[in-house]
Amino acid sequence: MSASQRERRRNYEAHESRVYNLTLDINDLRQQVRYLTERRDLHVMRLLLTRQHFERDVLSVVDRILCGFRDEALGLTPSERGFFFSGILPGDVATGGGHGFVLQRGRPLFSHRACAITSIRVLSFVGDDVEADDEEAAELRRLCGGSGGCVVEALGNFTGRITRATITALFPHILCNETLVARLLGLRIACPARLLLYFDGQRRIVQQTVRADMVTALNSLREARPNDFAALMGPSR
Repeated sequence: MSASQRERRRNYEAHESRVYNLTLDINDLRQQVRYLTERRDLHVMRLLLTRQHFERDVLSVVDRILCGFRDEALGLTPSERGFFFSGILPGDVATGGGHGFVLQRGRPLFSHRACAITSIRVLSFVGDDVEADDEEAAELRRLCGGSGGCVVEALGNFTGRITRATITALFPHILCNETLVARLLGLRIACPARLLLYFDGQRRIVQQTVRADMVTALNSLREARPNDFAALMGPSR
């Protein structure tokens, strides 16, 4: 075998060795990619299941609270209510009358009350990536106390009759007009309402916002007695 033939043979063997090693490396990389892909898929599935369980739990809590608002008792004894709210409210709130905190924040303002819920849904979740937050997401993160929380929206219609407590709380500027107050007492209103409940990562309610469309609720008064409506909606003192 000539020197040139031996050189070509050595070059070919070196080339074959490199090809073999590269093939091993490629196969190893393929295995790693498959492994990481499986791990990613399992992680995504775990996150989805965790989120589904979280969503189911918070929607169940909201549904029970709203049923309690409708029935005014939650179907529980006082001690059971305390135990129930201790699990969904921060400790300082849960020990200080959670039923009032979540539902009414005080004594009922209307008589002959009724509530119909039209929808309950999770509006948004708080993710782990703080850097990706826009202004709205950052505010939601603040309200929910960090990652892992969510905000739940409940829409419905509230009906009831105006009492003196209603007027004192919402329209104190007309209390000096006893004639107008007397005409308004017992007036039935139907009020569209939107409730937002903010949950932290431990499924506890940390913030709530209620928006009620009182102008729509008083439409019948505006149409039947426009002067009374104007006085009622006038500037408070």
